[in-house]
Amino acid sequence: MALECGPGVFQPKRGGLNKKVVLMNKDKIMQVGTPRELYNEPASLFVADFIGKSNFLPCVPGDKNGSGLGLEILNKKLHIPGPGKAFDNGQGSTAATAVIRPEGIKVLESGKGHFEMEYEVQLGPKLLRVEAACPQEHIQYKVNDNVGIALDLKSIRIIREQTGEKE
Repeated sequence: MALECGPGVFQPKRGGLNKKVVLMNKDKIMQVGTPRELYNEPASLFVADFIGKSNFLPCVPGDKNGSGLGLEILNKKLHIPGPGKAFDNGQGSTAATAVIRPEGIKVLESGKGHFEMEYEVQLGPKLLRVEAACPQEHIQYKVNDNVGIALDLKSIRIIREQTGEKE
C-alpha cells in the first residue's frame, strides 16, 4: 500500500543549518542538501517557492562565459556573475525563470538601479516582494512615486522551465 503525501521536508536527524534535509513532493525527491543550500541554490522552481519567499521573473539566458551569464529580464539586458548550480547552458528550452529573493532587491531613488518603476513595486506584469525599502537612506515614498529598483546580481538564480517546473 502506497501512502501519498503532499510537499514536505524529511530531516532524519535534528541539527543546525549544516545538516542535510530531503525535500519531497508527491513521493518524488526534489532536492537534497542543507537548508542554506536549498535556499541559496534551489534545484527547481518548486524548491525556490517552498523554501522561503521568492520572486519569479521570466527571462532569456544569453551566453555563459567565465565571468558569468548574459541575461534579459523584462527587455533589460543584464550580466550576472553566476546563474546558480541548477542552470544548464546546454540544449533545450530557451524559456527560463530568474529566481530573486526579497533581500536581493533594493528600492532606490528614481533614475538609480536597474529598473524604473512605480512604488507599488510592480515590475511589468509581476508584483515583486521587497525585503526593505531604502534602509540606508530612510526615504519615505508616496503612492505613485517613481523609484528605481536595484537587483543583487550575484544572488539571481536561473532555472530552465523544462527542469524547474513548479508543481
